[in-house]
Amino acid sequence: MKGLFVSLFLVGIMLVMPVTARAVSMDNFKLHGFFDLEYEKADGPGHPTTAVGDQKGSFDQYHFNLLMEFPVSDKLTVKGHIEYEHGPQLTGKGEMKIEWSYLEYLLSNTMKLRGGIVLTPFGIYNEIHDATPTYVSTRVPWGIYKADKLGGFAMFPKFSTGINLLGNYESEGDLSLNYVVYVANGENAPDTKNEAEKDANDNKAIGGKVMLSPMSGLTVGASYFTGKKGTTELDHSAWAGTLSYRMSPLSLRAEYASSELDDVTETGWYGEIAYRINAITPFVRYGTLDPGDDEDNDEWTELVYGINYEIEPNFIFKIENRQFGGEANNSKVSEDYNEIGASVTVAF
Repeated sequence: MKGLFVSLFLVGIMLVMPVTARAVSMDNFKLHGFFDLEYEKADGPGHPTTAVGDQKGSFDQYHFNLLMEFPVSDKLTVKGHIEYEHGPQLTGKGEMKIEWSYLEYLLSNTMKLRGGIVLTPFGIYNEIHDATPTYVSTRVPWGIYKADKLGGFAMFPKFSTGINLLGNYESEGDLSLNYVVYVANGENAPDTKNEAEKDANDNKAIGGKVMLSPMSGLTVGASYFTGKKGTTELDHSAWAGTLSYRMSPLSLRAEYASSELDDVTETGWYGEIAYRINAITPFVRYGTLDPGDDEDNDEWTELVYGINYEIEPNFIFKIENRQFGGEANNSKVSEDYNEIGASVTVAF
């Protein structure tokens, strides 16, 4: 059934793609981006042999990212996102990479095709995980989106190369629906530099996400992914349920996710609340990760609270305190520790 789905999807794409090309006018070219500078200091290592917190305290020019759009025609657009992470040098540390790069073809007012490399549509944060101006805290919730740093495995691939069918529907009332389904290469081995470059096995990953807003301010959603893991060909699947509510000055977000790799299942969840008072937004988030249902005493927890201050439009200062808990059998965070984080972020 999966093979039939993939074949029909690819045939449909070939039927609708344009067969001619012309020069792109730069008159409609769009360039956006964001920049951030962070500082972190931890009061403990978090692990007796492999420290996970920065006890010395460091500044990090984390992101300088450029987002581009090249309209080719009324229906066809090419989009790209170049990331300069951790102040990269050609002969030193840091990363320069393509976050996403794809063509987008408008099929109708409610449906589009994307082809290329994308951030896997999963949950609230993966498609905006580096875009720090778009969320109140400095970090995304790690229990779901950084599980591999917390004694577990990555719940889903961060990137996907393939074909996406997506769109939106809005009724005359407040009801709206956003959806995406995709077929992609799937995951390469964890030590592969470009996890989305090519498929490491015969299987193709499939997945999707739907976000439904039944009334103004309220959104409920679900995400799903299934595929095989690299050359090991271990079965890997994940799903998440999402709830968000935003009615100024209050905003709420909560997610629960579960991922199964071979015969190991990990689960994570978080709840987040923020309340804007003029230009200042206090926020608090609590989240957990259970890296494996077959292991006891291995959970990780986070309590993050702080303030988001919009100094002027698109220029934001954030400061937060992070209390991390790690149980004795967690392979990455087996000791509790506290961390102070601060950042400035600019969208342009």
